[in-house]
Order: sequence, then structure tokens, then C-alpha cells
Amino acid sequence: MFKLIKKNFISIFFYIKQFFLYKIDYFYLYFILYNNHSFILSIMSKRKLDISDFDVNELIKNNNYKLYNYYNNPTNCDVITQCDNHIYFNASINYETISKLILYIQSIINNIHLLDSNLSIYLHINSKGGIIVALNDFIAFKKSCSVEIISIVENDCADAGIIIASLCNYRIINKNAFIKLTNYNPSYTCPNYWNYFKQCENNNMELENFKQNIYYIFCELIDSKITNEKMGKYLQSDRLWDAKKCKKLGLIDEII
Repeated sequence: MFKLIKKNFISIFFYIKQFFLYKIDYFYLYFILYNNHSFILSIMSKRKLDISDFDVNELIKNNNYKLYNYYNNPTNCDVITQCDNHIYFNASINYETISKLILYIQSIINNIHLLDSNLSIYLHINSKGGIIVALNDFIAFKKSCSVEIISIVENDCADAGIIIASLCNYRIINKNAFIKLTNYNPSYTCPNYWNYFKQCENNNMELENFKQNIYYIFCELIDSKITNEKMGKYLQSDRLWDAKKCKKLGLIDEII
């Protein structure tokens, strides 16, 4: 891989140098750059991040922030912390946590002048899942959000946690992280539950709406490579995907 990158860079910069020094034909230079555009874009699109640089405990310890918000629900251990343009979402997905998440994003946008007008918002996610319909407010909010939201799956995410991470503008995962998709079978004793979380009332109409919502989000709303057919197979049993598998499925853009 390194040899390929080196070879491409040498080739590109050689012809750029030739253009300026010897005035080689403009269209020939354009031809060279055009045929290497995918390589150039792939290099430029990489986000040079080191998760250790954004350790929330270190930021708080050193008082190294301008914006700070904190939410803690002691009954279920949900914790959401905001330090400047970084939000650390260590929580389940429900109406309260999504409301806090939107509030913190708005706080960053409203105070962007204190930080940097060109900053993106980084959403660090560790979630065991939750209620899918609670994400509707986030989905609607994100459509009108003018600031780029970059998700970072740090350790593990499941079910609804996968969705919120994959809906962001750019999706990053720690190379050691895992994503879990819990199986779902309408014939179960409690078909209105997905994993540990109640999704709807136990009646045919709401159960059908819930199932269709899973397919719609994963196969259409998220920019993934998952089809309805594949989704049906994935839901037949628990799935544990590593970073490479997540990227292959189109749930993630980059591994760090």
C-alpha cells in the first residue's frame, strides 16, 4: 500500500513540476491529474484523527474547554458530555438522550464564534441501542443542520446506536471497535422489543410499522450497501461486525 501511494505521488508531482519548469502541454497535465483524481480525493478525504487527543477526562481535568455541558441519568447510567465541539454520547437511545444531544449540538452552533466557524462537530458514540422512533427528532434536526457532524464509534454500538452513528455526515470507527446488530423475530413472545428496549405496542399495525422502519433506515436512509434482502438475513441471528466489515457494508467511511 505504501509503495502504491509513493508511486502515485511521485508520478503526480513529477508532471506538475514539468508543467511549471518546461511548460508541457496543459491538456496533457489535465489528463494526468484527471486519471489520478480518485487517488487524490481518497487521500484528501481522510480525517487525520487520534482518539487519544480527545480524551474527555483529560480535557475536563486540565480545564481545557470553552463550552461544557453534562447529562447523567443515574437510573440507567446514561452519560452525555459536551466539551467544545466534541460530544461524548455514552448512552442508550431514547427521547430524553436525543433531546439532550440536539440541545448540545445547538449549543455548539450558537457559540461557534467562541471556537472556530469552520469547525465540525464530533459525536463520540458508545451505545447499547435503544428506541428507534426516538431518532426521528434527530433525523429531522440533521436535515436542517448546516454544520458537519462526524461520528466516531469508539468501543461498541448496537442497533439504534448503529443508526445514529451511520446517519452522520462522515462516519469513523476505532479499529478495535465492534458493532452489534441484534436479531429480530416477530414470532417472539415479546415482538415489540428489540434487544432490551420496547419499540412499540404489541399490535399488528405497530409491529409492522416498526419492522418497516428498520428496513427503511438501514437500506434507504443510511448511505449503506445493505439491501432489503441482506437486512432480512442479518436479522435472523445476532451479528457482531468488526471495523472492516462495517466499512464494507457502507456503515462507516473510515477506520482509525
